[in-house]
Amino acid sequence: MTIRSLNDGEQDACLDLWDRAFQGTPRVFFEKYFKDTAWTPQDTVVCEEDGKLVSAVQTVRRVVETREGRKHMAGIANVGTDPEHRGKGLSTACLEETNRRLNADSWFDFGLLGTGIHDFYARVGWQRWEINGWEGPNPYLGAQFFLWRSRQAIAEDLPAIQVWYEQTNANQPITVVRDEAYWKQWLNWKPDEYLVTSDGYARVRQRDGVPVVVELGGNFPLHEAMGTAAPTVRVFLPGVTLKDGTPLPVRGWMTLAVQGKPLPDLTDAIFYDTDGF
Repeated sequence: MTIRSLNDGEQDACLDLWDRAFQGTPRVFFEKYFKDTAWTPQDTVVCEEDGKLVSAVQTVRRVVETREGRKHMAGIANVGTDPEHRGKGLSTACLEETNRRLNADSWFDFGLLGTGIHDFYARVGWQRWEINGWEGPNPYLGAQFFLWRSRQAIAEDLPAIQVWYEQTNANQPITVVRDEAYWKQWLNWKPDEYLVTSDGYARVRQRDGVPVVVELGGNFPLHEAMGTAAPTVRVFLPGVTLKDGTPLPVRGWMTLAVQGKPLPDLTDAIFYDTDGF
């Protein structure tokens, strides 16, 4: 067993490994990690056995907002082992090497990952952390508003949305500082997920017929993000609660302190939804 960095030129072999490890997840989901402008081969730790890649851990470098100013975050992703090689501690070995690198690289301030198996990561130093959203009756159900200001976004709206995003989310915990490549390559910018007005935007996704508001920027009216037709809504917006709603905790996140640095205050942090880091 050899734990090492992925060699440049081994991307396809690593994608093959992730295909085997995460059956049912489209290959295109993993391809974006190697197209990320911040990616370097040393950020992909792999385990090699008999000349074959059998386990891997991906680190994503992100600059994020916090209440203490911008910090450098390590987003951990794609922790997977070939099904034929599981049960031998290979993912643990890759994680331990990843932790070592995070503690040796002064660029990093803290780590973040999403998982459903907390105990596995707790064994190598990760701590549970919870994000809270809300789900409940739509406060605007059936309401009539004299003027609806919003419309569906189009491609030409992106520059304005980028400005509203930066203005609204300055100092908002773990909000990723998004450059052009992040918007277009990582988020795969889709105008049909966004509503805009002359001075703001909302990002709204549908989950089983329920509007899920995951971003609000500028002066976008909340009632237009939630709509007036759906009986139930979900919101993941800092400072927004639903009257008669119930907390919707997202318990799949874990953090890692590195190099003796204190973890930033992550209260009311942005929710990543399905975008990852």
